[in-house]
Amino acid sequence: MGRIPAVDAAEMTAEQKALSARVSGPRSGETRGPFPVWLRELAILINARHWSSEYQWHVHMCHARRLEIDAAALDAVAAGKPASFPASDEQAVYDFCRALLGPDPVSDDAHARAREQLGLDGVIELVTLVGFYSLIAVAIKGFDVGLPDGQAPYLART
Repeated sequence: MGRIPAVDAAEMTAEQKALSARVSGPRSGETRGPFPVWLRELAILINARHWSSEYQWHVHMCHARRLEIDAAALDAVAAGKPASFPASDEQAVYDFCRALLGPDPVSDDAHARAREQLGLDGVIELVTLVGFYSLIAVAIKGFDVGLPDGQAPYLART
C-alpha cells in the first residue's frame, strides 16, 4: 500500500486525466536517443535492481521480455549477482551502469568500453537516463509504490 492515497479516476480533473493517460498509456516503442530501445530498458532494469524498485522492475521487465533481452542475464541482475550478456553493447551498458551506481567513480576502462559501444552521445544519454530513473526509483521508494495486487516480488533482497 502506498503512502499517498490513490486518486479515483472519477475524482480527477481533466488535466489529471490527460496526464494519467499520457504517463500510463502504451508506449510507441521508439527510441528517442542515440542507442536502441533494448539498451534503454536494460539500463532502467539495472537501475531498478540497484534501488530495489520492485514497481520499476515490474513495468520495465515487461518491455525487456518483449525485446528479448537475455533472460538468464536478467535473472542474475534480479538476484543481485554478476551478469554476463551475450552482446558486447549490452555488457558495456551493464558494466557502466553498475559502476555509475556504485560508490566509486566510473573506471576509465568501463567508460572507454561504453564509449566504444555507444559513442559519446550514447554515454551522455546513459548517464542522464540512469539519473532520471534513479529519481523515479527514489520517488517510488519514498512513497512506497507497490506492485499490483497478487504480483509476487521479483528482486532478491541483497
